[in-house]
Amino acid sequence: MKRLRNIALLGCGLVGAVTLSACGSSSSSDTTTTTFTQRTVPSTSTTRAPATTTTTQALTISAFQTPNGNIVCSLVTSGSNVANCQTNQPPQVVEMTSTGTYTTSTAVAATTTQQTLAYGSSTTANGVTCLSAAAGVTCTVSGGAGFTLTKGGVYAVTSSSTTATTAVPQALTIPAFLSPTQNISCELQNSGDNVAYCQTTSPAQTVSMTATGTLTKGTAIGNPGVGTPILPYGSSTTANGVTCNSLSSGVTCKLSNGQGFTINNSGIYAVS
Repeated sequence: MKRLRNIALLGCGLVGAVTLSACGSSSSSDTTTTTFTQRTVPSTSTTRAPATTTTTQALTISAFQTPNGNIVCSLVTSGSNVANCQTNQPPQVVEMTSTGTYTTSTAVAATTTQQTLAYGSSTTANGVTCLSAAAGVTCTVSGGAGFTLTKGGVYAVTSSSTTATTAVPQALTIPAFLSPTQNISCELQNSGDNVAYCQTTSPAQTVSMTATGTLTKGTAIGNPGVGTPILPYGSSTTANGVTCNSLSSGVTCKLSNGQGFTINNSGIYAVS
């Protein structure tokens, strides 16, 4: 049975920004690092919260940047748009209207240094709420529609139940992702008979699932594609008829009929 990816045959080709490849290249979330390891943030005292938790909450600033300075956002009205965010590396821009629809381009504008919105914090201005997380920035209007901007691309948010204390985007539609530890990676794309593929790096294990829920396990792993975004704990993504949920206990992927699997560092288990 065909697996979702064929590492030996793909060589160094990438299909989009989310295809698993055998080139050994990898990328983390919206950080400047290119190593396939989880970034840790040192703490200078036992009482200070790490950068991935809430530091400042519910701000009302209309312009901000992420702690690493790569994402810059402005929440002001410009024509029909109420929000503008961009990444400098790679150059990408997303503009959103008051209804939550957005357009993207690569016409990055020159920016000045803005107030830093710490990871885990949010700001609301001009009817838009933006949440800052290590994976990227999520901006939504009051109805919950909006986008998540990461170094790997722009992804639609169809609804949101996030809070400022977690800054976790919900119900994404990304077809490939990493777990926060980056030990689990998944693809939700048609490849032969398969509609989903996940793997863990340690231990080396893979699982492919067909549209009827049949599972095939293996041990030949590859590397995630460059720019693959992180799916934070408590978040889900739906693509290609498969919904995956990310939890600290592992990733569970299911078809609409409830069949699927859970994968974690202890093994792969069928779900029905």
